Amino acid sequence: MISHLAFALRYALRNINRNRQRALFAMTSVAAGVATVVALRMLGLLLTDALTANAQAFLRSDILVAPAAAPIRLGVQNTGTNQPLFGPQETKLLVRWAKQHDVQITFRLSGQLLQIVTIPDEDETARSALALSYFVQPDVYPFYDVIRSVDPPGRELGDLITGPDQVVVARQLATQLNIGVGDQVMVGASPYPHTVTGIVPDASENYLDNPFGVAFSFVYLDYDYAADYGLTPGSADRAYLRLPPGQDPEVVVDEVYNDWRAMIPALVDQHVRYDRIGNVLQRNAAIADFVSRAVLLFSLVALIIGSVGIVNTMYVTIARRSREIAVLKTIGLRRWQITALFMVYVALLGLFGSLAGLALGTGLSYLAREVGETVFGVELPWRISPEPLATGLALGVGVTVAFSLLPTLTAAAIRPARLLRSGDPPPAGIGWRPTALTLALLVTITGLLVDAILGSWRERLGPFPPIVGGLLLTIAAFLLLCLFGLILWWFVGLVSRLPSLGNPHLLLALRALGQHRARTAFSLLAFIIGMASLSGTLILSRSISVLIYTSLSEPLGGNLIIVPL
Repeated sequence: MISHLAFALRYALRNINRNRQRALFAMTSVAAGVATVVALRMLGLLLTDALTANAQAFLRSDILVAPAAAPIRLGVQNTGTNQPLFGPQETKLLVRWAKQHDVQITFRLSGQLLQIVTIPDEDETARSALALSYFVQPDVYPFYDVIRSVDPPGRELGDLITGPDQVVVARQLATQLNIGVGDQVMVGASPYPHTVTGIVPDASENYLDNPFGVAFSFVYLDYDYAADYGLTPGSADRAYLRLPPGQDPEVVVDEVYNDWRAMIPALVDQHVRYDRIGNVLQRNAAIADFVSRAVLLFSLVALIIGSVGIVNTMYVTIARRSREIAVLKTIGLRRWQITALFMVYVALLGLFGSLAGLALGTGLSYLAREVGETVFGVELPWRISPEPLATGLALGVGVTVAFSLLPTLTAAAIRPARLLRSGDPPPAGIGWRPTALTLALLVTITGLLVDAILGSWRERLGPFPPIVGGLLLTIAAFLLLCLFGLILWWFVGLVSRLPSLGNPHLLLALRALGQHRARTAFSLLAFIIGMASLSGTLILSRSISVLIYTSLSEPLGGNLIIVPL
């Protein structure tokens, strides 16, 4: 047994060395798929950790009372039309309530779009941008997850905002306006210039809490001077509560709900959310689970597309090695031994390609982390996790071997009598029964993977027991792909019969299409799957852009804003 395995390894390594170009193409195909799996899986784990590891840090408090929908208003002049959740008298009542219950409270006024205008030198032109404004009490905000600046490094908001003419900006806004610490800007309707005292990371305010942060950057201003910007002094959109040690937020939130609605009757008629650690964890876990499963499905599709390169390489290798295979069978090798030779060859291609994909995917995960921070607005500390590496390696080798079963069985079906024929004969068929069994095994393996990825999503497919939902979905997709494959097979045959118009190069190309009709159709099918996946991603991105565009147009009163500098 060991001697057979050693011979198979030597034969596989020799085939890789003799067919460097095809082997490199196959390994590159696998590496691309595995890299996608590793990078996206690592991104999913980083996002899961960021959203579920510390609910207090995400919530900035133990209990948050805020509007159900993030407000968005345009504030470029003193209009006095803003309607915050809490008025001045109501915030005083809440402060009194907090003292009575030994609870710390701080307020934030947010959602106001302010125009930020640079103060240029004589030879420069003023630059402007709209930014979300967060009026906070810098000495206490936030209760958890301290916000630290990147310039100057490591400073807290309480150290950066000490007066009415100071502003802290997000890194994106600083880059957009090309401003730094010490520069002066005009902020909204305020009559005096502001000095930029700090630049904070963009992830200081998460976009899951305020989706308009995807379109606009933000600034921090002093809550005590909100009147200078056309806002009602002492009003607030949010109230953050920090409970004494030992108190359960799940219990206190009911008291907050009842007491506050009794003190402020207007809260009864408004859509207000009372967030605490439990429901934030549940909501964030659902978001993280959705993203993780979605990226795994995308990466599985990418890996399957990459396996097409292996299949094509195997068919070409078998066609070119058909005489060699016949000689091996003539000197006594049996069908299972021929199958084992090429299975080891395929496994090595999958292993080498997967190892390259692990290295590439680890590097890509760092770039994916930056994209994730931009999309979700949360800080994602990068780290290497063993689980995505193990998953990528197992899927890379497993899917590669599974998809190469048919070509490998085809090699074992070659008969030595073909040596008597001239030319390179095509590989022999293996019969419809082995083909059907192999396809059934392939569909089953893919269905199990899909079902494992779907998890709780399988309930949406219908009242199916475990495994059945993933199998049915895979069978439906497989039948659809078979239909497309037959259409492409017919189309390739039609194209191969076109006249060459006396062009020898065109004649050879058309003749090659006819000789490798099935392989060409299979490659076209893989190309279509890849383009469909890419198009779906672009359509999703476009839909999100349209949603943000529509959401902003309604509250701002239009899709074009003209403001004076």
